[in-house]
Amino acid sequence: MNLMFSHLVLLVPFYLLIFASELTAESYEQYDYPYYPGRFFASEGCLGVYNPAKFGRLLRVCLDCWYMYRDDKLDELCKKDCFDNEYFFKCLEALLLLSQKEKFQEMVSDLHGKK
Repeated sequence: MNLMFSHLVLLVPFYLLIFASELTAESYEQYDYPYYPGRFFASEGCLGVYNPAKFGRLLRVCLDCWYMYRDDKLDELCKKDCFDNEYFFKCLEALLLLSQKEKFQEMVSDLHGKK
């Protein structure tokens, strides 16, 4: 009985490790940039300095806009050309964030590399 229990004790951490790694991999599958957020930043046409806080805030505007309209192409159009497009600013208007438009324009120009 002791021999069987000792094998079980050795295998449990192994299975927990496998389960944890699968759980982590699944949680990242929803993103296009699982391990390299800077790569996703560059793929959106951003040529400025990567700032996770600013980039995340701009992504959140597009995501909230998508939640409001549920149009599959809207998310892509909102992020196009590093958020420097008409759709992004229309999303700001729809989300009642026009009072902060200058702040968002500054974030867009920082990430886009226009200074």
